[in-house]
Amino acid sequence: MARHLSISELENFPSLDWFDVAPTLTAAVRASLERILETKNGSAISQPDAYELAYADGDDLLGLLAAANLLRAELSGNLVTYVVNRNINFTNICFVGCKFCAFSRGPRESDTYFLEPDQVAQKAVEAWQVGAREVCIQGGLPHGLPAFYYRDICAR
Repeated sequence: MARHLSISELENFPSLDWFDVAPTLTAAVRASLERILETKNGSAISQPDAYELAYADGDDLLGLLAAANLLRAELSGNLVTYVVNRNINFTNICFVGCKFCAFSRGPRESDTYFLEPDQVAQKAVEAWQVGAREVCIQGGLPHGLPAFYYRDICAR
């Protein structure tokens, strides 16, 4: 059974050195991570090996975190960036009724809305004007959504 990791160990994994952690791993996990680090390609391992990494715990999880951090640093460096974006919700009308959603409304509720493609496009323009470089168009799943609704937004 794998040892239980403390919150501190998990929070401080970026300070771990792969070469210090590697000897503590099970042979299978270490072999998979070494293959990935060598090839810089997660596809270099088999699906069963990938599942084993997905369920890693204890020292194997710390090794996975250390290897991922090393690979990230090698491929991308330590530069952190962000993208200014805007989420545009075109409707809150939804027929699905997911239990976790506090956003959706039934079509007969008083606070529903549905934006026309021109309105969504205008919100995208406004976002661009204040610095956004990405928009995410999302919304509920209303009955009768026009077949080319998303295309029509992009055409604006």
